[in-house]
Amino acid sequence: MTRRRVLTGAVAAVAALTLGSGAARATHTTTSRAARIGVSIGAADLMYRGAAWRDARLDEAVHLGANWLRTDANWAWIEGTRGTWSWAELDGLVDACAARHLRPLLVLGTLPTWARPAETPETHGPTTQNQRDGFAAFCNRVATRYRGRVVHYEVWNEPNLPQFWSNPNTSSYATLLKAAYPRIKAADPNARVLAGGVGWGSTINTVTWYRDLYAQGGKPYFDIANTHPYQDPYWSRQGAWDSGELYYAAQIRQVMNQNGDGATPLWGSEFGAPSSGDNSLTEDQHARSLVGGRDLWFAREPDSVLFLYTMRDRTPYGSAERENYFGLTRADSTPKPVHDQMRSWILA
Repeated sequence: MTRRRVLTGAVAAVAALTLGSGAARATHTTTSRAARIGVSIGAADLMYRGAAWRDARLDEAVHLGANWLRTDANWAWIEGTRGTWSWAELDGLVDACAARHLRPLLVLGTLPTWARPAETPETHGPTTQNQRDGFAAFCNRVATRYRGRVVHYEVWNEPNLPQFWSNPNTSSYATLLKAAYPRIKAADPNARVLAGGVGWGSTINTVTWYRDLYAQGGKPYFDIANTHPYQDPYWSRQGAWDSGELYYAAQIRQVMNQNGDGATPLWGSEFGAPSSGDNSLTEDQHARSLVGGRDLWFAREPDSVLFLYTMRDRTPYGSAERENYFGLTRADSTPKPVHDQMRSWILA
């Protein structure tokens, strides 16, 4: 699919957006909306269902007007057997993004079975020097392979939550950043490294996480701070948009300012809501919540990039599992109200 003429200035504009400099902050009003919007789609929902499926989702992102695509580059999947590298799916994705002028953000994460202790899950975060060295070497290999085609890398997904990092620990994560960051930069000095997008949960709240990350000396080891500003569905049903992680993102920015990091961008690499299932919203509430939350986010972080999670529902309506219904479109690809409202705003 050919990118629409209205989007052609977005790629050039985003170069200033990601610098994190005072100059970039001064020019945010001229940055296109497309340059500030991406779509986040998990690798299992994007790359491992065949090229036709992948291309359909990418074409949907282009139709929406998004300039960015965020997905996983899992070490556990790419080198599942030690010394045997399976690049086909990720190569195909990077090529397909390039053909559509989508800018990839690759989330580097997970340890293969052979690289982690026996009987531990894929979510086992690196806790020993050998594990960190192995993961950093993987990051280096990815950045070397895609130098000039991928610029942005995120180190782990939601490392403050046990669903993604077993027994999360800020010190362990800071040590991993210190290992991975220089290896990515050695492969590609132009690469931009994001701290792992933190999620709303009870294990280690995101404000504490960033406060501790700075205390652990993490400041020099990420170029872009990162959070997942999901709102609380309860408050969204009441018509109040500033809730959940969107509310706490403002406090993360305060922590950054207190640590002399005010010029560093803060991105939202997952933002969405369920339109069905337990603790969810109606489609109309879903649209109002995300539009209101989007406007709040950019009022506070005008130079940021916000990634909508996700493009398409996993199943037709009828399941109680809310995780199936975060799509901008339904499972049959028909648009929810939020889709057309987001598209109109992006392309305006």
